[in-house]
Parts: sequence; C-alpha cells; structure tokens
Amino acid sequence: MNLPERYVVSPDAPKPSQLLRQALILLGPNGEHWGKRSFRRVNKRWFGLVRNTVYCAAGAIKEVNTDNETAATIYLAMATSSGYVHESLIYHFNDQDGRTFAEVKAKFEEAIKLAEADGN
Repeated sequence: MNLPERYVVSPDAPKPSQLLRQALILLGPNGEHWGKRSFRRVNKRWFGLVRNTVYCAAGAIKEVNTDNETAATIYLAMATSSGYVHESLIYHFNDQDGRTFAEVKAKFEEAIKLAEADGN
C-alpha cells in the first residue's frame, strides 16, 4: 500500500516509520501514557508537579513533530481503514469505547510495516 501522492515525504526529516516508532515509545510499553479524547493531557499532583502526560495516538505523533508528521499520521490511518483514508480515522479508532492500548499498539506496528514496505 503506497502513501497517497499528496503526502510528500521530506528526505531530510526522519522517515515516517521512525516517527511511528518514536510515538509508540512515547505511549509507553504498556500504554501508561496512552489516553482517549485528548491529544495531550498533563495530569498534575500538588504544587504543580507533573505526574504524567497522556497522549492519544494522533497526539503522540504530533509530539514527535517533524516534517513527516502528516505522512506518519496517514500510515496509521491506512492501518485502521480498509478503504477511505483520512487523519480523522485515527481519532475515531483511538477513542472508540472499549478500545484497548493493545489494539492501538497493533495498529502502530501495522502502520510501521506499511511505511517500511514503501521505503519510508
């Protein structure tokens, strides 16, 4: 599956597969930094000390932001869809009731394989 032509991959930026890996690492090995319905949410303790930051799938990609962020996002959207591809698919997939981190992680891994198959 090839990346749609309108999403140009900058040769000077990290490859989309690398960004997807970084975003997955950001979510934590067991999803301890994964959440729903918010790109980025900081949970605080007393005196403003940050306890942890939580990201949705799209928010994690935006956090590792580079020129190829959109391309990485589209690969993840392609992994969550069997047809129409749009960034909003990620939001719906991530936030679906009952969705687990294991399912999100599996889609990241699938998106990484798609990107690598395209040489990205």
